Amino acid sequence: MFVNESVTGDIATSNLTIQFKFGLYSRKPTWQKINLANAKESIKDKVDPAAFCMGQQAIWLTPRAHDAEGNIYFLPWLDVEDPNEHHDSIQANIETAQNLYLKLDEFGLTQGMEILLSGMGLRFIWLFILGPEWEKAFKQFITDSHSFPGIDPSPNIEKNKWFRFLGYRGNNKQDKNPADKHIHLLDKPDQIMELTEDSYLE
Repeated sequence: MFVNESVTGDIATSNLTIQFKFGLYSRKPTWQKINLANAKESIKDKVDPAAFCMGQQAIWLTPRAHDAEGNIYFLPWLDVEDPNEHHDSIQANIETAQNLYLKLDEFGLTQGMEILLSGMGLRFIWLFILGPEWEKAFKQFITDSHSFPGIDPSPNIEKNKWFRFLGYRGNNKQDKNPADKHIHLLDKPDQIMELTEDSYLE
């Protein structure tokens, strides 16, 4: 399953939906609601592998799910980057992510984590759902730049923000400044501690 556990107990993921689109500039009428319980299979059915490899299509998802009553559930996906040099220095982004990883590990929050390299920065994701009752605590966590530096909270707080979850960024459908980059999943999250700019670019 795309999401395999819930912080709030037995949430029926079959009742939750997230939004999906193919590209950065996909128009709103083409956005699709997909069921969270079978999101993985649904996305695979929608994406053409050849178009995906060429960057004509990518997987863009909202980090929020909704139930039939409109309640918001958060998917804890974090955009991690150096607050000052995020557009200029991969090495600064790596060092920021390493420090955040160690801080999260102190609190036992690296268990079940996955780490993605996003082309310049990094993404920390966990495959569970935070119910509406966790909204305040989650927002406090991601905006606490003193205790947990390097988290860009905007995708999780601002409406209509998207995550480029997977995709090749060498196409102008996926990036304002196309470059030969793609999103890569580390085999194990602790590999972040051995990551360098050279290995990142590989």
